[in-house]
Amino acid sequence: MYKGLENIKKRSRAVALGNFDGVHIAHVKLIDMIKKRARAFNLEACVFTFKNHPKEFIPGSEILKYINDTEKTMEIFENLGIDSLVMVPFDEVLQRMSPEDFVKDVIVERLGAKYVCVGYDYRFGFEGKGDVSLLDRLGKTYGFHVDVIDKVSVGGVTVSSSRIRKLIYEGDFEGVQKLLGRRYMIAGKVVHGKSIGRKLGFRTLNIMPRENLCIPSDGVYVTRTRVAMKSKVYDSITNIGTAPTFKGDAVSIETNVFDFNEDIYGDIVHIDFLKKIRDEIKFDTPEELSKQIAEDVRLAKDIHSEE
Repeated sequence: MYKGLENIKKRSRAVALGNFDGVHIAHVKLIDMIKKRARAFNLEACVFTFKNHPKEFIPGSEILKYINDTEKTMEIFENLGIDSLVMVPFDEVLQRMSPEDFVKDVIVERLGAKYVCVGYDYRFGFEGKGDVSLLDRLGKTYGFHVDVIDKVSVGGVTVSSSRIRKLIYEGDFEGVQKLLGRRYMIAGKVVHGKSIGRKLGFRTLNIMPRENLCIPSDGVYVTRTRVAMKSKVYDSITNIGTAPTFKGDAVSIETNVFDFNEDIYGDIVHIDFLKKIRDEIKFDTPEELSKQIAEDVRLAKDIHSEE
């Protein structure tokens, strides 16, 4: 992976351009196209993207939550079979670069693009002034061909990263899987918590997610947990919330892993989200909460048995 423009070795490439947050099914169409072009014309299949989203440079814009962390994004690209990944920080130099300079200095001089593939709504250059029409015209000037992938829809819904973030927050993981092409997953380190679950009779792993991720809304979820050090997947149930019964205020992610009773502090776990059971509830007593958790666990195990 190339992490800076100055490190890129110029080669003849078929290049997919975009933000690729989530690497959803529409993004995969772009990647399939550059792989096709690369095979046909003996080129290197390359993805060019940014480590951070350009929207972060727009004054007053809300903090963007990412669907995948960087490590997961890299893993997905590797599994898709591209030859090279260029993931550079979007900085002030790139922000101020005109569309014409971006094409000349980055796409042509740095990447050596012979074919470029983008989505129908791709924008580039200062203030996003460049669009697919300009890119096509510049391609004719500099000698590269432009393929444009039209919008992709599933059940009448246009596939987009923003739509997927909304579905994640709402807990619609069936909808997420249709648009993402796989289950939604959070990876994080196991850290020490307040041991509330253990006191209630349900031992949990407290997870600190990587980076600035899109997290589902407060609630209880049926999940599967992969313990990285063991390379094994366990059925589980996960609570996201502030523990209102205990007057908590900070959001935490706690996972009760079935048939697992080991201390793995510091290890990385991966949590796949299958279904939302309910919203987080404030109970009058810990005993009432414990009773509800037992019912949640029973329901989660029933759902797991049907998978």
